[in-house]
Amino acid sequence: MFRDVQITERDYRASASFTTERSNRPFVVSGCCLMQMNPPLGIALRVLSALAFLSLAGLVKMAEEIPLGMMVFARTSVVVFALIIGLSVAGRLRDLETRRLSGHLLRSLFGNMSLFLWFASLRLLPIAEVTAINYMAPIISVLLAWLMLREEVGRYRVGALLVGLLGMIIIMVPDLRGGYSEPIAILGMVLCLANAASVSLGAIQMRRLHQTETAISIVFYLSVMGMLMSLCTLPFGWVKPDFSQILVLVAAGIVGGIGQLLLTLSLRFATVSTLAPFEYLNLAFAIAIGVLLFDELPRWTTVAGAIIIASASASAVIYWREMQRARMLVKSRTD
Repeated sequence: MFRDVQITERDYRASASFTTERSNRPFVVSGCCLMQMNPPLGIALRVLSALAFLSLAGLVKMAEEIPLGMMVFARTSVVVFALIIGLSVAGRLRDLETRRLSGHLLRSLFGNMSLFLWFASLRLLPIAEVTAINYMAPIISVLLAWLMLREEVGRYRVGALLVGLLGMIIIMVPDLRGGYSEPIAILGMVLCLANAASVSLGAIQMRRLHQTETAISIVFYLSVMGMLMSLCTLPFGWVKPDFSQILVLVAAGIVGGIGQLLLTLSLRFATVSTLAPFEYLNLAFAIAIGVLLFDELPRWTTVAGAIIIASASASAVIYWREMQRARMLVKSRTD
């Protein structure tokens, strides 16, 4: 769910299937040492970003009378104006310069599609269920790697994909049998899966951008594109918000922007394989928010399916990490 995102929350989780392991050396771009790898800091940033995105999810569910386009506009516009003002005061507007505008546009397209889909699914399903289904992102990335990049998947990853699908079916069974309003539940499931696919596609491009771009520039162009996409929904039912709704919109922008930046920075300080186990704290946080704020008691099928999907995702990440280590070892022996 908390996705990036966009590097939506939702985003980094799928990137494990496409990236290479980095060592504990400084991150270097164009000969400049930018940041020293610091796994504990990266983990702390990842956990804080999860809390921020879950807070954003709670705001989206509480403000169901506000159109999705307005929520996305608030989520992105606050970030854009805050970055412009902050960088102007600091005299660092040049941090937004880029030679990879097309790369930013592609990443932003997938990221903001994910944001719209995530918000829509939160309106239809409990937070815990949305979070559980979004754990499919790393598994979907394996399928996309095979379809789009012709990567060798291997029997181990195919097994992880099948186990993950089994977990998703377990989550869906009560809905297919009429546990909620059936058409709404099925639509919510479809939106969640589309969100997971968007996250996977965005993660590929995000990791490519990390080779040359700063975290601030990635967040900035993602947010600008989100503003433009949300404005396209203006003719479709935007409302004049009252004072309480304005507070919700501003809070969504601030909390979402903080979560976005924390998630982006976490990938600077720690590898995907280091951060992956902490991804599954999201479900515990989501259950807590659902119970405390919305009286959403999770069904046993949701918890069981989430555990199965999380196990499949974790095994795929562990397998990828071990394969990378084996390849690096072979390469070091042949050099």
